[in-house]
Amino acid sequence: MNTNRKSAKLDALLERLSSRGFVPDCVVKAPGRANIIGEHIDYCEGMVLPFAIEQSMYFVTKRHASDLVVINSEDYQSTWQEGQATTDSWMDYIRQVLLVVRKNNLLVTGCEVYVTSDIPIGAGVSSSSALCCGFLCVLNEINKWQLGKNELIAMASEAEYGLGLRGGKMDQYSIFYGEEGSAVLLDCRDHTYRLIKIDQAVFQFMLLDSGVQHSLVHSDYNSRRDEVERALVQVREVEQEACYRSITARHIDLLAEHSVEWKRLRHVYSEINRVGLAVAAIEQKDPIGLGQLLFKSHYSLRDDYEVSCPEIDWLIAYLEQDRGIYGARMMGGGFGGSVICLVKEKGFQNSALLARLYEKNFGRRLQTYPVQCAIGVTTL
Repeated sequence: MNTNRKSAKLDALLERLSSRGFVPDCVVKAPGRANIIGEHIDYCEGMVLPFAIEQSMYFVTKRHASDLVVINSEDYQSTWQEGQATTDSWMDYIRQVLLVVRKNNLLVTGCEVYVTSDIPIGAGVSSSSALCCGFLCVLNEINKWQLGKNELIAMASEAEYGLGLRGGKMDQYSIFYGEEGSAVLLDCRDHTYRLIKIDQAVFQFMLLDSGVQHSLVHSDYNSRRDEVERALVQVREVEQEACYRSITARHIDLLAEHSVEWKRLRHVYSEINRVGLAVAAIEQKDPIGLGQLLFKSHYSLRDDYEVSCPEIDWLIAYLEQDRGIYGARMMGGGFGGSVICLVKEKGFQNSALLARLYEKNFGRRLQTYPVQCAIGVTTL
């Protein structure tokens, strides 16, 4: 594990800027995030178990004399400044952050920011939240706002809400509160958390990027939230005080069997229970038990929440037969993205074969990379 992991992209950017006499006032690193278990329950007051990963987004920033905020994306080879129309999705997130900042009457110094990233885009590892959180950290640093993490999390979440994504705050909390060697057990009801130590000699995680890029704002993500909220409303017609965390099998039976609402609420109920069991498996150093929970989580996301896709389901079916894998599931909001795998010490038995078969079946390249628990947003 190495929180000082070198980024070739950052090094190349700093060298290029230095040759032009650009001396940064601050450099911020904002990690992506992986989630061991607890999917689609962050907005249902559930418990989730994410961790910050080493793959990160980097912000190299210098103040300048004008009032303009200018952002340069190295990966998209494009530039945006406040007041211009937005032509790329990354610009929409930056614009939305600045709208939230202005709404809060915070003074913003003019600056130029260069952004580069080794987070896979659209892979379900929260590159959009890293962008919002990292940019807010930059503004907090150069403007000396002295805002705390929770205040920045609230603004980052509001910015993403402003673009139409009605998610929870799991991503932002893991990005800000991530710690080396630990996952963040976040209670999404009151946003308290505790760190869960991950013994990386026992628990080794790998991500498989399916190459199916997703944009949750333009997916059925919000529809799923509408459906599960409708399910809770129906339960409350019988039991007024019911909440997601108090749901039992008896409450699910109040809904029409196999209806959309029945399926959505069944996932929330079972996934909330799985998180508690997963924490126990980690604390007991039981990778077999945790692996089985990952598979069960996937089946629930596939069948009850219906947020998987054919490519991801094919990968899971393959991994079920691989003796180098304890367990796996789709990760993130769904409709594409990545699979998180709990691998044995020697890893996949046939990783090269898997990649060839996947490309043959779907015409997509399968990207595979290890992930470890890393530190959250930092100023380098």
